[in-house]
Amino acid sequence: MNRLVMQKILGCQKGVAAVEFAIILPLLLLILFGAVSGFQLYKRDKSVDYAASTVVDLISRFSEISTTDRDAILAIPEVLTSSDDGVVQTRIANIEFRDSQYFVRWSRDKNWSHLTNADLSGLSLPVIGEYDTLLYVEVRVKFSSPLPFDAFKNMNLSSISYARPLLAGYIHMND
Repeated sequence: MNRLVMQKILGCQKGVAAVEFAIILPLLLLILFGAVSGFQLYKRDKSVDYAASTVVDLISRFSEISTTDRDAILAIPEVLTSSDDGVVQTRIANIEFRDSQYFVRWSRDKNWSHLTNADLSGLSLPVIGEYDTLLYVEVRVKFSSPLPFDAFKNMNLSSISYARPLLAGYIHMND
């Protein structure tokens, strides 16, 4: 009798699909939520790139920047992107190459520190001619996925854009 009962239990296929579903569902949810978090990260990273390139393109069209224009320009990244801690950091600078070295002619920032000559040694700047200037824009935000993934917690997303001034060799910044 025991043998007959065991054959019935082992031969029964009822509930197999439910068990398989219960095993696979957490894996499918992990993949789905991971993809959503990854897409959010990609979207935020592209918005930071877009903000930096938009600001540098706008600045390159000026020959002189007033205080009002500067404040408006520094506010652009806050419109184009967001940060999970509410702080979008932006800094803009005009860099000159002379005597085989880069020098900061002026630097302005919002929620960050000014770019200094000491900071330039850690940057990979493009090659420009002697006494030419370069516009530098850096935008940084924090990203944390709303989903519980440690891989996407408190990430700093940063983008740097460069451009040559279009209308003048040097852009004057009024204070």
